[in-house]
Amino acid sequence: MCIAIPATNTCVERLFSDGGNAITSLRTRSQTGEVNQLLFIRRNISTLRELFPPLIEQLKKRKNNNTSTTTMMKRKKFKRR
Repeated sequence: MCIAIPATNTCVERLFSDGGNAITSLRTRSQTGEVNQLLFIRRNISTLRELFPPLIEQLKKRKNNNTSTTTMMKRKKFKRR
């Protein structure tokens, strides 16, 4: 087993920076597991895109469909009988 100490702190500093961006005043109630998952995704998004390209595209399409449906529902006025 080999344990290595990084020569610089840049990796740790990036992680703390991402953590500061993830935990905002609007997300102070997030659980530790949720924050860990969010940071994992943020740090590994390029690898995840390479491994699961169809899944990423489906999520983008689903997100676009949800926003367009929501905006259409807000604009639609219902007639009262």
